[in-house]
Amino acid sequence: MCENGCHFSRQQVAAISITERVCSAFSVAASCIIIVTFLGSRNFRRPINRLVFYATFGNVMANVGTLISESGIDHGANSALCQFQAFMIQWFVPADSLWAFVMACNVYLAMFHRYRTDHLRPLEWKYFLFCYGLPFVPALVLLFIGSKSHGRIYGPAVQWCWISLKWDYLQIALFYGPVWLIIGLTFCIYARVGIYIFKQRRRLHKYIDTDTTIDSEMPVFVEADANASDGGHPSTQNQDPNSDQVHPPLNIPNTPGDAQGLGISGSSPEAVAVQAYCKYAVLFFLALLITWVPSSANRVYALSMSNQYLFGLTYASSFVLPLQGFWNTVIYITVSWRVFKMVPSQISRLETRSLPTLFAGRLRRRAWNTPFLNIVKEKLGYT
Repeated sequence: MCENGCHFSRQQVAAISITERVCSAFSVAASCIIIVTFLGSRNFRRPINRLVFYATFGNVMANVGTLISESGIDHGANSALCQFQAFMIQWFVPADSLWAFVMACNVYLAMFHRYRTDHLRPLEWKYFLFCYGLPFVPALVLLFIGSKSHGRIYGPAVQWCWISLKWDYLQIALFYGPVWLIIGLTFCIYARVGIYIFKQRRRLHKYIDTDTTIDSEMPVFVEADANASDGGHPSTQNQDPNSDQVHPPLNIPNTPGDAQGLGISGSSPEAVAVQAYCKYAVLFFLALLITWVPSSANRVYALSMSNQYLFGLTYASSFVLPLQGFWNTVIYITVSWRVFKMVPSQISRLETRSLPTLFAGRLRRRAWNTPFLNIVKEKLGYT
């Protein structure tokens, strides 16, 4: 299953291969839930859902590589299957960390630069190019590089075809190193946001009236209200946490006197939306850590032991890496749970009409409303 360095039994190799394929199949099936619901209903097209939907393309493509499992190695390093598998893994597996990073960037922009949904959405095509274009460049270049002494860069790499063990330093330089750099930057953004919220909560408790109640589990946002006077608090209204409105104005009082005239609310529509976005972006980040910690620990151990791999760490890596799409779907369902609960009632309404009837009715409406027939109906006085 791998070159010199790991000596796994046939049973161990079979266990790793079966685990990779089963987890990959679960991930693909879960990704289909995201694709079908997002494309099938506008209720699922929320800001955080769109980014998870875009990340799903990379999850599915990565699972194409992991489903091949050890078959790429069995066909040989120079086979088209092995090279294809290595290319897919190098291109799409790191993309999840980039999507977690751009989600953190959106949180930062919404928190500190007052970005609203109409500001964030035009950035999504840039995010798409960044998350899939950046890893595509090294993945493509490595496909054409090799040497007489080490052979091609893509080749057998323990669980599957990837950067071969003879080029192990490139695994760190072009895969694990960049991924953990992105994870570190993402963590820094969330730490900055967390520190900011913590400081503002402490400052708010100094200025708010004793009658004001604040949800201790939610961050509190301060909003400037031109209509507020005499220290009054503007009225707030609840809104679906999945709302597209992600635009909290953040005007923080610098002195005690500045607190007067500000509306302080932890349950305003803007605050609730940002709270929800922050929560689920952090969940995406935690899923990223679950995915990358075992595989990175496996690689660090192998480097320290001259490419001697432990079966336990290798098995754990083969379990978590193919499940990226599955964890993203869990987050997606959590984000959209209120919408998912409405699906059974929507389906029950359709049970009274068969699909052929619905399809025929749609065709009839389209045919009856063609431009030519509209002109005829107008002449005949039917409109």
